[in-house]
Amino acid sequence: MSRNGSGVYSLPAGTAAVSGETISSTKFNTLTGDLEADANEARPIVAGGTGSATASGARSNLGFGPFEPLLTDPDADGIAFWDDSADAFDYLTLGTGLSITDTTLSLDGDLATLAGLTVATDNFIAGNAAGDAWEVKTPAQARTSLGLGALALLGSVNNSNWSGTDLAIANGGTGASTAGDALTNLGALPASSYTAADVRSKLQSVDGAGSNIDADQLDGVEGSGYARVTGATFTVTNNAAPTASGTSRAGSPFRVAAGDTTLVLDAGIENSGGLVGAWVQVSLSSDLSDNYALSLNPNGGGVRINGATAVRVNSGLTANSGLITWGTSAPATLQEGELYLRYA
Repeated sequence: MSRNGSGVYSLPAGTAAVSGETISSTKFNTLTGDLEADANEARPIVAGGTGSATASGARSNLGFGPFEPLLTDPDADGIAFWDDSADAFDYLTLGTGLSITDTTLSLDGDLATLAGLTVATDNFIAGNAAGDAWEVKTPAQARTSLGLGALALLGSVNNSNWSGTDLAIANGGTGASTAGDALTNLGALPASSYTAADVRSKLQSVDGAGSNIDADQLDGVEGSGYARVTGATFTVTNNAAPTASGTSRAGSPFRVAAGDTTLVLDAGIENSGGLVGAWVQVSLSSDLSDNYALSLNPNGGGVRINGATAVRVNSGLTANSGLITWGTSAPATLQEGELYLRYA
């Protein structure tokens, strides 16, 4: 076959006819045999062919690549596209609003209307008032269509522009626009309505041990535990003679203390060991063995014991110069400065 490397055909050498001479059967048969062979070979691209006898070879020679499967007649209008996931061509099915007439792709109905609307910055597409067509709306018109008020234009909401309904308690509000109504809705009593009785009643509702309030107590002690100055009875808990040493008396005797010293006067009740009576003792609270004098009417006057009889001890009688004794019989002698008290 007489084609060169570029696929261009040439007649076999020596087969050309010469004018006026008889055509040789050999030359004729060589030429026609070569043409027959060429006609049965894949026509090269330079001669308008594909250079291949197979479809895949033809696609490869033409640079289409391995498209499998080949497109087939979908028997309906469609648009061919390359499906990369399937590595093949397929048809795009026309949906509502699209149609193909001959070679023209057309938009039907609403799509054509939308395509014909004028584009403007920040505008919106919405249905018209009649609900039968689309139209372009400005931001203000869109807010009206959506039912939005002036509040939608605000970057923040404060007291001067809030005009909505009072927020309900269930939504975290008070359900009121005034402090008084809010307190009422929340079940609180306005401050102007509080009385001393209100305060006392609320304090007593949380009174009790462990509440750290004890509203009807003072320092944790009920009112019955305190004595009134007029007509008071002071109750002491000790029931023994005064403790003679240390820093604490037995029980809790009644005590009068000097604010600037440790000197104290203790008084108690003794009802133990067959002894019944009361006692008074002056000593230091820091050392109960350090005792001091008890003065009765130091500026003068008598001391009554069991009746109207007055026992007077002049200021000249002190612990160092005299002695007071008592009993049921008189002593044999009395020294100067001594006093004897006799009882039956």
